[in-house]
Parts: sequence; C-alpha cells; structure tokens
Amino acid sequence: MLLALGQAEAAFTLKTKCEVSGDGVYLSDLVGSKTGEAIPAIMIDVSPSWGTIREYSSQDLIKLINERAQGIEVVSDEADMKTSISRSSRAFGSEEVLELLRAEL
Repeated sequence: MLLALGQAEAAFTLKTKCEVSGDGVYLSDLVGSKTGEAIPAIMIDVSPSWGTIREYSSQDLIKLINERAQGIEVVSDEADMKTSISRSSRAFGSEEVLELLRAEL
C-alpha cells in the first residue's frame, strides 16, 4: 500500500502492472485510489518503447514519484514489490507496415 499525503490524506495502492500510451507515464497509471479520491495527472516518466517492459522496484518508483510529484509524499510498506510498465499496442496501417519493413531492409 502506498500512502500519499498532500493537503488531504488519501490512500493509494501501487499497481504491479500498467500499460501506457505514447504520451508518458502518469501518476494515475502507477497507483489506484482506495478511497475514490482523484489522482493528480502528473507525468512521472516517459513512455517505454514498443516491445519494451520497464520494471521498477517499489523503492525506486517511490523515489521517482517523490521527485516528479512534488507536494505528494509517497511511502510503502512493501519494499520487495516490483512494478512493470509496458506501452500499449496499436494497429498499424498497411502503409506504416511497408515503411517499417523498408527501414529494416
């Protein structure tokens, strides 16, 4: 469990897996609210490349969240938990497939 302490006390749980789009990894991608509180839309990291899975220990992720989401203090009672972040897939058009194949050849 993560506890985010800002102006009001709210309990958040750290997700073990999340899929993100191409525009970045946001706090709301990484945590879920136990109380129904809104999670601030704060960009925490850039999106991983397609096919890449980025893995963080809970301590490293908390450190990154504390650096990027200033004013929100995050703590954890599960030090050995890991979180995997991957980029969501999307369908390619035929022109994109041909362009990617040409680039590889």
